[in-house]
Amino acid sequence: LHSFPTRRSSDLFGKIEEITTPYVAPNTRHARNIYTLRFDFKKLKITRDWLVDELKKRQIGVSVYYIPPYMFPYYKKHLKIKPSDVPVTHRVFESMLSLPLSPKMTQKDVAYIIDVVTYLIESNRA
Repeated sequence: LHSFPTRRSSDLFGKIEEITTPYVAPNTRHARNIYTLRFDFKKLKITRDWLVDELKKRQIGVSVYYIPPYMFPYYKKHLKIKPSDVPVTHRVFESMLSLPLSPKMTQKDVAYIIDVVTYLIESNRA
């Protein structure tokens, strides 16, 4: 997968104050298997769940790829870790959302995703 979708997306999303784009260190290559953004929902009138629903309504498949282990039933039962025990992990988890990334994506696909996400964020600032 070439760098077009991620580079273009990061360039444009990076201009939106409420979004943090993925960091890739210089002189490294990213596997580009997912494209995860962090949203500052404190600066927005929306929740991550609302954003997921709105994106899916617009045929944009999104997901939360990283779920902290303490949230799985086994660990909840045996470790009894609460979100307040790991506040940074929980805060990061609640801010993340992964957008589609595929070698089959066209420039039009990428532009559509960028436009929709940008519109939803900019029209829902707190």
